[in-house]
Amino acid sequence: MTEYFQNPEESLVSKLKDSFDPRWNRPATLGDLRNALIRIDNELASLRYYIDLQAFNTKQK
Repeated sequence: MTEYFQNPEESLVSKLKDSFDPRWNRPATLGDLRNALIRIDNELASLRYYIDLQAFNTKQK
């Protein structure tokens, strides 16, 4: 988990690369795009949670 927050862009790109196969010769379907957007949204939600948690902990100190 710490790895993700130290370099979130690299982590997100590596996870998205797992979703795509360079051997495909067909255009992306709406389902493909929907799945990619869901994964991106989940990653961003995780990052937002981490930022909120850090802000909350800073206020507590």
